[in-house]
Amino acid sequence: MHKKTHKTRLTVLICCLLVATISLQSCKDSNRHVKDLSGHQIELDIKRTEGSVFALKNIPDVMEWAQHDTVFSLVYMNGIMQDITGGYMRTKEQNAEALLQFVQNGDMRHLYRTVDSTFHDFDDIEDRLNNAFSYFNYHFDDSNIPKIYTFVSPFYYNTVTFGNNLGIGLDMYLGPTFDPYYTPGLNFPQYKINKFRKSSIVADAVKSWLMSVFPKNDEDRRLISEMLYEGKILYAMDALLPHEADSIKIGYEKGQIEWCGENELQVWDHLIAEELLYSRDQLKYRGVLGDGPFSKGVNVPQESSPRMAVWTGWQIVRRYMELHPELTLRDLMRDTDYDKILRKSAYKPG
Repeated sequence: MHKKTHKTRLTVLICCLLVATISLQSCKDSNRHVKDLSGHQIELDIKRTEGSVFALKNIPDVMEWAQHDTVFSLVYMNGIMQDITGGYMRTKEQNAEALLQFVQNGDMRHLYRTVDSTFHDFDDIEDRLNNAFSYFNYHFDDSNIPKIYTFVSPFYYNTVTFGNNLGIGLDMYLGPTFDPYYTPGLNFPQYKINKFRKSSIVADAVKSWLMSVFPKNDEDRRLISEMLYEGKILYAMDALLPHEADSIKIGYEKGQIEWCGENELQVWDHLIAEELLYSRDQLKYRGVLGDGPFSKGVNVPQESSPRMAVWTGWQIVRRYMELHPELTLRDLMRDTDYDKILRKSAYKPG
């Protein structure tokens, strides 16, 4: 009798453990954005250019390098170098001379060595980029997949798009303790420096590409249009980065996502009470839309999260897509009728 009871209890325990395991696995796989990527898995063409750039020794080297990869070299020499030098280089020789001076500068060589050391192992980032753009290929199989270049600018670009290409400035992801970020002439505010982390690279790259493929209509300057455009981009990031934290996607620090959730109703009430939703006055609403250490505006507390209107736009788009499962991500990204999206979202916070 005792043995039978013991075996029965053991059987019940095993069953409970199995149910718990299945339940946990079910919760893990319940993210609606996790898809079967069979037939859509891609491997990006990723070029680490900083090594070849900082290996240049003389003008002939530069000229030969420029012929080797004409797309990136043109952007680097005619675009990025112009920004660095603060002027337009009219001839190939002048461009080459400016680039050579840049790579031979002691501070720049130290920066390159830091980048090379920090990102010597790039496998994890490559895997995450490949996965993100495989999801992009799944949802937008009629769109181009970018060729990706990494580079050192210095401190000018996190990401940059040019044609069918996406550049990532690795010098902008060396961590908030990297002393050169605090150089007085750079004027980086602390809230920006806090985002200069390796963990932000993939989300920044995906966002940059999405915004280039689905550009904003600059003629519609109403806040509701601005916040729902940003909300669509973030929702697309939900789909392309299904395992990434919301805080990484929107660029929030610890506690800022929670603040938005706890104050969702108050934020919505504020946007309505201050007549911001349909305002075209960017000076009036930029404090709740633009980045910063916190949102700004009449009666907006300093403990608020930045870009609170963007976070709200994200929730509206999420609600809209939940209510309309017949819509594809492609349908959403090509839809610019923001009044309809708001109306059909039936958004009611709280």
